[in-house]
Amino acid sequence: MVQALGSVRDEPSSLLVCGHDVQRMDEFVYLGSLIHLTCSSEPDIRRRSAMTRTAMQSLDRHLCRSRITSRTKLCLFNAYILPIMLRGSECWTVNKADVLQTDALGQWSSADP
Repeated sequence: MVQALGSVRDEPSSLLVCGHDVQRMDEFVYLGSLIHLTCSSEPDIRRRSAMTRTAMQSLDRHLCRSRITSRTKLCLFNAYILPIMLRGSECWTVNKADVLQTDALGQWSSADP
């Protein structure tokens, strides 16, 4: 498989390399980050947001309804949930819409008791 970054208007969906048919990919996950042909961070941010919401909902079923103190819950959130969202975030190129999406996720996760 091969990925062409940027504009791929006239490129074929597969290539012939040394007699082997190689598919062109629009996106793939490398070291936990989604690399998209548009070179935008938006697909990875959306993917990370979905993973974070899923983990938060799973945690809500077991932990948030228990008698554990809020401080301990916050420590567990910072240790187990936050790294899911922030993995690879130092490489993101963000625009205003991406910032609003991550802020909305932060508001949603802090609203859960």
